[in-house]
Amino acid sequence: MFSSHFVFILNLDTNTFMHIVGSLESGLKGLDTNISSQCASAVDNLAAFYFNNITMGEAPTSPAAINLARHIVDCPSLFPEILKTLFEIVLFEDCGN
Repeated sequence: MFSSHFVFILNLDTNTFMHIVGSLESGLKGLDTNISSQCASAVDNLAAFYFNNITMGEAPTSPAAINLARHIVDCPSLFPEILKTLFEIVLFEDCGN
């Protein structure tokens, strides 16, 4: 999802974008290995795009990067919450993947 339809998802309003990311976070907690793996892949694509286009010290130039920066400004706890969820899964759950 975050590899093929990245620009479309980043062009959505912040509430819709956050709902999609929240669904990915819920999918990480799921018991189905296929779903949690796909959600982890989507989160990885999102984090990689953020790192490569926003945190490199320069102002974002592409429209997709600008939209992601806007979403992050509107919800600065996005990545810390996902990281918290990932640590909880690794530390407290018997995760097969």
